[in-house]
Amino acid sequence: MATLDWSQCPAVESVPGRVSGAWVFRDTRLPVATVIENLEDLSVEEVIEQFDVTREQIAAVLEFVAQSLRGAAPGQTSVPVEDAHSEKLRPYLRSQLDVLFVALNPPTESNHNGHWFSGSKARFFELLFQCGLITKNLDKLAADEVVFGLVSFNFKGCSYGVVDLVPEIVQSDSGQVQPSRQHVELLLTNIRRFRPRFVCVIHHKVRDAVNAHPDLTGRIEYGVCGPLLRDSDSTFVLNYFPNGNNIPDEKKLEIFRALKGQL
Repeated sequence: MATLDWSQCPAVESVPGRVSGAWVFRDTRLPVATVIENLEDLSVEEVIEQFDVTREQIAAVLEFVAQSLRGAAPGQTSVPVEDAHSEKLRPYLRSQLDVLFVALNPPTESNHNGHWFSGSKARFFELLFQCGLITKNLDKLAADEVVFGLVSFNFKGCSYGVVDLVPEIVQSDSGQVQPSRQHVELLLTNIRRFRPRFVCVIHHKVRDAVNAHPDLTGRIEYGVCGPLLRDSDSTFVLNYFPNGNNIPDEKKLEIFRALKGQL
């Protein structure tokens, strides 16, 4: 933690005379270090119960840590500077999710909307409804808050989350996005830490980047693959990207239904 510049994190502050000037959550006396240390052994829900801190505060700090440790990915100089630092899509990531969906990066339109899979051509939530993973055809401009933030419309009340492998690159052309080893390391670390039951990859570039990592004991292929990551029980699933390709919907729905059948 000493290597992080906490002055760049708006969720925390250091006030002379308050807790000896330690970095604390803004408007509180709770040291950031206390929460991070306890997250090694406790879930986010348990930390919220035991300390005077909200889920939003924890998420803001974890995202800052992730961004700081991730740093700038090599090979991304073709992306405009304003795009590389204007991401609005924040991960929905917490302990022991039933399904963690892994996309590649924030597309420009969804990022502008501030909602996952909300672009004019996006069909992710439509496919989840058609296969039964969600029980209502939700407005995609607000569906992420309901599907990933709550469980009311999720199959059997399952909890879903979502992350991007390369969250700092806002780009609709996936050909311009090159995942680095750092990106994969962070993803695999989070899978081990948060222990989702299923990890559903929905982009071939995510598949290729993760398959190249030596900690995988087998290859991610289309369908339900099983546990493939050393020191993790999470089952990997690979599906086609929901839109922008010529893959028939039925192939995508078949894989989502196979996932649903194991929940």
